[in-house]
Amino acid sequence: MKLKKLLIITGVVLFLLILVVIKNSCQRSQSVKKSLTESGVALANSSRNVFASKITIYKGSDEKNKVILSRNSYGDWSLESKLGLRARKDAVANLLNSLNNLKGEERAGSKSVFSDFQIQDNESAHLILAGADGSVLTHLVISFKMPNWSQNFIREFNSDKVLLVNRNILNSIGLFDKEAKNDGSLFFDYRIFSFDVNSVNKIELTNSRNRSLVLAKTEKTDKNPASFWNFAPAEKKSIPDLLKVNEYLQNILAFYAQDILDPGLKGCGFQKPYAVLKLGLLKGGKPEEISITAGKFIKEKHSYYVKVAPQNQVFIVPDTLVNSLNRDKSYFFAKVNKAKK
Repeated sequence: MKLKKLLIITGVVLFLLILVVIKNSCQRSQSVKKSLTESGVALANSSRNVFASKITIYKGSDEKNKVILSRNSYGDWSLESKLGLRARKDAVANLLNSLNNLKGEERAGSKSVFSDFQIQDNESAHLILAGADGSVLTHLVISFKMPNWSQNFIREFNSDKVLLVNRNILNSIGLFDKEAKNDGSLFFDYRIFSFDVNSVNKIELTNSRNRSLVLAKTEKTDKNPASFWNFAPAEKKSIPDLLKVNEYLQNILAFYAQDILDPGLKGCGFQKPYAVLKLGLLKGGKPEEISITAGKFIKEKHSYYVKVAPQNQVFIVPDTLVNSLNRDKSYFFAKVNKAKK
């Protein structure tokens, strides 16, 4: 009987000890997490990164090879280091979000231990954010040595303080490890155009046989309850179908290039183009024109050289996309007219 009571008491004591251990472990975990997110050391200007207009990324071991992104007055990002190629909005937003209100736990405060964290200038990744006036908002040095996949050792340039942050900034800049190529491919957006379909009010297509097709949109007025398209010169019997026109424009929006080339490249055949498409737009109440000129056919790549204006960019575009530009009037005829026939 006494043995039974002793075993029961022993079991209760062990259970209580286990609860204490679990509680202490949870408290330590919460304390570490808090130190990294709430009461950690904040980086200078980390809340101002949203105002960045220029981003520079490079490896300390290869400082000449830089990825440079810049933002225009419309808020669109492009890659200066890749002939002005459009940058992916989601990739840039993800990078800026990873730096917003950045805090970390201090792990060192002396250059003498930089080698332990592999965070010397010449062996780390560098990330510089600058404002519209060129002033540096943030210059981070990021070690390729990672405690785990979701944490980075970082420091501010010219600072001896090494911080551990609960964010994978390397992943956000496309340098997943020390051997990764710094080419900016994470940010590449090979879309040729970006425009609002509803802002287009004129379509002018000319092919290699100098045959032209022009469509113009009449905007909605008191007399016209809805906007509509027609050919120029206008045709009364066979007006274009609004859905078919929108389908044509959406197809152009989906044009993706295989590569971007130096606009000074010779022998692209733009003097005698295969096709030229001009789009008139009304943007912010002001008329604008964008165009695409398909030049020489590249047989081995089943593609065309394509020039886009006014950006003055040259791309290589698959022939299936370029050929889809060439449409005759019958493509745009309203379905209701076909039914009447």
